[in-house]
Amino acid sequence: MTWRIIEEGEIPSLPLGRLKTAFRIQHDHDDDLLRHLTQVAKQYIETYTHTILGDVRLELTLDRWESSKQSWTGVSQQHQAPGLWIPLPVGPMRTLESVSIRSRSGDWTDIPTEHFFISGHRLGIRTHLPHGSSDIHSIQIIVRGGLTPVSSLIEGIWLNLVRCLYDSDTPDMAIVYAALAPLKHLQPLRLI
Repeated sequence: MTWRIIEEGEIPSLPLGRLKTAFRIQHDHDDDLLRHLTQVAKQYIETYTHTILGDVRLELTLDRWESSKQSWTGVSQQHQAPGLWIPLPVGPMRTLESVSIRSRSGDWTDIPTEHFFISGHRLGIRTHLPHGSSDIHSIQIIVRGGLTPVSSLIEGIWLNLVRCLYDSDTPDMAIVYAALAPLKHLQPLRLI
C-alpha cells in the first residue's frame, strides 16, 4: 500500500513565543533552529504513532489486490466485523471522498463510496463490491483525515521533545525515544 498527501489543511505547530518562554530564551539567535526542531519533533511523533498531526487529504493505493486480500481477511476476523478491514499506514481518517478501482487491463473505474467505510486507522470494505470487481488489480481511495486539534498530551510531549533536541548538540536516539515513551501505551485511535 502506498500513500501520499495531496492537500494540507490546518497544520499545527508550537508557537515560537511559547517555546522561548518555556525554555527561558530571551534572544532571537535560535529562532530558526527552534522552528526547525519543532518540525523534526513533529515528524518523530508522526512516525512513532503512525498518526498525521493536522488536517490532510490523502491518496492511498492498494496494489496487488488479489495477493494482498488474504492477509487482510484475517484482520476482519479478529474484529468480528462484516466485510474486510484493511489497516491503513497512517491516520486517523475521517472522511472517504472517492474510490476508484483499476482492472488487470489497466482501466480505472470510479465506484460508489457506499461499498467502503473508514474507521480511524482502518478501511472497511463491504463483502459485496459492484459487478466486475472480481477483475480488481488496485484500489485507489481519496480520504481526509489527520489529528486536529492536537491533544494537550501530544502537545506536551512535542514540547518536551523539542527541548530534548535543543539541549543536545547531537541527540542520542535514546533521548528521543525517552521523550516519546508516554505515547507507547496509547493506540493510534485513542490519540483523538
